[in-house]
Amino acid sequence: MEAGDATPLEDPNLRLYFMFEIFKLLRMLRLKKIMMSSEVMRRFWEHINVEFALTIKFVIMITLLAHWIACIWGLIAYLEAGTFGDGLGTSINWISNWYDNSYVEGGLNPIGWNNPIPRYFLCLFWSIQSITSIGYGNIAPVTTAEYGLANGLESPRLYCFVM
Repeated sequence: MEAGDATPLEDPNLRLYFMFEIFKLLRMLRLKKIMMSSEVMRRFWEHINVEFALTIKFVIMITLLAHWIACIWGLIAYLEAGTFGDGLGTSINWISNWYDNSYVEGGLNPIGWNNPIPRYFLCLFWSIQSITSIGYGNIAPVTTAEYGLANGLESPRLYCFVM
């Protein structure tokens, strides 16, 4: 981007567009009702192995959860830095910490508006590691908001461990 260009979220027209896109997510609440009334889905559940179907449902739910946690994790970095541009690597957040300690020339580069997919993969990597409690440690929270999200992910696991 040129120095004078506005970021996508600074454009009022795009901000309004993104807000309407978020409201489309509310349609997902009707999805279960529509699926249960579908004749195709009813026949599907009658003829499928229940264990297999529940496993597929679990995998889909975990994938969706990992995606949303990754999006929140990336959003926290954006809010802390105020940009996904070059300023992201110079501000204090988890991405700049990862970039300073783990970046390899020619490897995954999450810095810049032109790198949304590598940034998403890095966020998704952290999300999956946090959900599965493996946590390699190369991506770690730095700011208060990042620690808040990380602690929020650990709370249910601790509750299950105590029970």
